[in-house]
Amino acid sequence: MFSESSFRVSTVPYPLPFVNIQDFFDKILSEMNTILKLETKDLVLDHLAQCACKHAVKGGDDLDEDEIENLLFQVAQSPTQQMQCPHGRPFVIELKRSDLDKWFKRIV
Repeated sequence: MFSESSFRVSTVPYPLPFVNIQDFFDKILSEMNTILKLETKDLVLDHLAQCACKHAVKGGDDLDEDEIENLLFQVAQSPTQQMQCPHGRPFVIELKRSDLDKWFKRIV
């Protein structure tokens, strides 16, 4: 917080260069009166999660090999990152050999 009634944005997190800071905070501030029970940091985190979700790769999106490699590299560089989206949906699952065997009726 910059003062009691203002904020100063000094940096934008690297993975979020697509966020328009002015629009981002205009939206938060326009909702402040309706969501006064939430703390400001919760509003900011919620809007960051929404922005990330809107710009995320979705099921059915076509990715080229470079985009796939870049995503895998980013995941590998963030071992502490949760393996789920901000809404709690996993984006990584463990697939066991026994699962494949069951799918292809190798075992019952």
